[in-house]
Amino acid sequence: MKLSKFDFTGTGKVFRFTLATHVKNKANLISLIILILLALASVPIAVIFSGGSSAVPVQSSSIRAVYIANETPFSLDLDALSTDAYFSNTQFAALSAPQDADPEPGSIYAEIRAQDPGYRIALRCAPDDTWSDSELAQLKSALTHAFDNARLAAVGAQQAQAQLVSAAFSTELVTQRDFLSASDVSFDTKFAVQYGYSIFVMMLSTMAASYIARAIVEEKASKLVELLTVSVRPLALILGKILAVMVFIFGMFLAIILAFFLSYTVSSNFLNVSSFSQLLSSFGIGSQGLNLSPMTVLIVLVSLVLAYFTFSILSGISGTCCSSMEEIDRAQLTSILVIMSAYIVSMIVPAFESGTASVIVSLFPVLSVFCAPVSYVCGNISFALLCLSWGIQALVVAGLALFCARVYNELLIHRGSRVTLRQLFAMAKRPAKEDA
Repeated sequence: MKLSKFDFTGTGKVFRFTLATHVKNKANLISLIILILLALASVPIAVIFSGGSSAVPVQSSSIRAVYIANETPFSLDLDALSTDAYFSNTQFAALSAPQDADPEPGSIYAEIRAQDPGYRIALRCAPDDTWSDSELAQLKSALTHAFDNARLAAVGAQQAQAQLVSAAFSTELVTQRDFLSASDVSFDTKFAVQYGYSIFVMMLSTMAASYIARAIVEEKASKLVELLTVSVRPLALILGKILAVMVFIFGMFLAIILAFFLSYTVSSNFLNVSSFSQLLSSFGIGSQGLNLSPMTVLIVLVSLVLAYFTFSILSGISGTCCSSMEEIDRAQLTSILVIMSAYIVSMIVPAFESGTASVIVSLFPVLSVFCAPVSYVCGNISFALLCLSWGIQALVVAGLALFCARVYNELLIHRGSRVTLRQLFAMAKRPAKEDA
């Protein structure tokens, strides 16, 4: 079957009609309004439930005073202890000698003395005080840090040197092969980026498949398609629907994203939204290991468009194989199974640290729209390999479009039981003169 410009006659009419139908549909409008309202309320709700507010975000200690008996030659900086946000309401004072009597309620005696080996910090409180273990642990940690700084200052260490020596560190045991093949991006970062992007692609593809399959089955069931084919070429019918639904869905997601950023911007003026930045930092989002730039937006957009056309054409073919509304669930099931299979595999990919696995999933059709952009952002594949992945997926889209062009005419007038995969390939092999 040879395609010509006449096969696309009426695409614009179908596009405008389908887009207007989706925009005017009350169910679609209600769903869009609900999603936008949820996006607007997402940031304030998240901040409130996480304990954030416009007040001081750090809870202060309920210890009223700490009296320190220091029997070592090292002088503690009590002012530095008071500058700690957690102990902002706590008074630190020095004692000339240890006290035998119990401290007053709400106060704590701290004794620092030498022992063999090293030094010892002991805390003593009033009998009626019931301090929590976490609060006493934080006080002991603060005193230990102050005592370490005092010892470093005694040997002439500067403040920067003291901070360098007392900085926290962690240890990790890895094999030589893992060490040599380690990436600059951590596993948590890869999983977070892959999870977020895969969820977005899955939502987009599922909504597209559902909208297109339902629209086609409804038209076939109502015999409307037979009237449309009088003035519109059959291939233009599905192309116009795909483009219209693409504009509607992408516009809906854009509106939700803008609503979220508006919520974040407004909330930052009267709420403490630092928890979002801390959450991103904990996953490594925005770190130097990621290939993040303005170009990333274009990369994501190209991959989303390829994913959309892939699953839209597949859903269009599946929907045209049905003749009644009772079969619409089966029409959507085919596309949903393909989408969910690719989604599940993409969630397993971060567990494989080898570059070979990243290359395979980035070049494998259908799966590449879930994995290729993430592999590039995480530095596992080059931009040239990403373009090759796009090219392969574009060929898949073109192949599906040609296959759809060969069978769509006959599927539009098909009535009866659902068309099987074998029957579809038989239709595609028929000469052009037998079409429609």
